[in-house]
Amino acid sequence: METTANLTPTTAPAAAVAPVAPGPRLYELTQRTLFNAAELRRLTADYETIRRSCAVRLAVLFRTDFEFTLTSLNTPSFRQFVGEMSQPTHLTLFKVEPLRGVGVLEMTPSLALSLLDRLMGGPGAADMPSRELTEIEIALLGQITHLLTEAWCAHWKIGKELKSSLIGNENDPRFLQTSPPDSTMLVAAFEARIGNASGKIRIALPFTTVDPILQLIRAELKPPVEAPLPTATPTKPAAWNPALDHIAIPVSAELPGPQITARELQQLKVGDVLPMSAAAANLVQIKLGGVPRFNARLGTRDEHWAVEVLNALAS
Repeated sequence: METTANLTPTTAPAAAVAPVAPGPRLYELTQRTLFNAAELRRLTADYETIRRSCAVRLAVLFRTDFEFTLTSLNTPSFRQFVGEMSQPTHLTLFKVEPLRGVGVLEMTPSLALSLLDRLMGGPGAADMPSRELTEIEIALLGQITHLLTEAWCAHWKIGKELKSSLIGNENDPRFLQTSPPDSTMLVAAFEARIGNASGKIRIALPFTTVDPILQLIRAELKPPVEAPLPTATPTKPAAWNPALDHIAIPVSAELPGPQITARELQQLKVGDVLPMSAAAANLVQIKLGGVPRFNARLGTRDEHWAVEVLNALAS
């Protein structure tokens, strides 16, 4: 006789999994501390001035209102700057003479196409799909990018005239090699809007380019060195003139007396006593040649009336 056993599978209790200790993780700082608070405020103010200049120039070019807003100012590495770019994008490479390094101006293709459409007399539609620009479009867009870089150059006064020149274009950030990957960049991000079209524009410069400008800013922000106070030359006492040794100067001491009315003065006779306050003894004035010179108080010494000098009067 054959017996068939029905085996019902059972779920075994899951084994406890020991927690895995997290290993070391690599972090890359997104912001390098290159400027102190005062320098950052000064740079932000400078870029706000550049922004206003760009907005005016672009409004004149397009003959309409052009909104241009500074959204951020930071100092990423070149690798981080490239990693933040969209693909495709439009990149213009430019050089600022006589400074070192190559700058990068990034503009989103949708904004670039809207500006080009507006530049050629179109409405500048806001819903234009992103695509790579043709050679003709790139040449036309050079007017706008040159205007922006020239506004940047015109702001700085470093003793030499700054001139920008466009040296190339790129649409794939993977092929961008204008700076070493770990070099520091100064990146200003702007939001541009014309009509219903809007987009992002970023102007990035290597630290080697902006270093002379930063040195001037630091020199201007440095507190002035306080000059040491001049040492006062001791005043020599005036020499005494011996010719004055035997000149007699009349000296008198006066104290304030009582006040009486005109009627009382008419009735005054020999033997009358005029009362004086005790405080009057401390209000004596010593006069030299009839001019008050010292305050004094009345007293006696060796059975004689005397006055004690308290202080000199201002001449």
